[in-house]
Amino acid sequence: GASPYAGTTDAYAGPAYNTPTYDGPAYGAPQQDPFANIAPVSYQGEPSLDAQGSPQFENAVRLVKDNRFSEAKSILTSETGRNPSNASAWRWLADCHYNLLELDDAIASYQRALDQDPNDYYARRGLGFSYLHRGHEYWRRMQEEVSGGQKEQAAATFAQAHENYKKSLEVLG
Repeated sequence: GASPYAGTTDAYAGPAYNTPTYDGPAYGAPQQDPFANIAPVSYQGEPSLDAQGSPQFENAVRLVKDNRFSEAKSILTSETGRNPSNASAWRWLADCHYNLLELDDAIASYQRALDQDPNDYYARRGLGFSYLHRGHEYWRRMQEEVSGGQKEQAAATFAQAHENYKKSLEVLG
């Protein structure tokens, strides 16, 4: 499957970030929706493959770097089933979910990676940006509900957006 970030100039536009000096998502020219072009940076500088990685795991990482997220997701789902303590496999699986806009699954997988390795910078960043992205989705839905006169529903959706933004800040803090 094609990444929602296709067309970016980065070799891979996934949610794991280069270095701790990363200063946020890349935004395009100002638009009506300032969140429309959130595009994380490439995997350039990514740590080498985890020592726990099987040949299938290494193949999945290559697929992710080639923006072949659905194929990689299938392999990584099997890998995490065989080796549930492999934090790197959970993070790469989460990256696939994120790029396929499966944010609930991305959040759950990033959390599994952090359960195995609480110091995984890339999993923490991916988790924070997943909450941020989900907050943006709720925000857009709330705007549509307000426009449609669904004020009570909009208030509930606003609360969901706020909760996701708050979680993003807590994780990225």
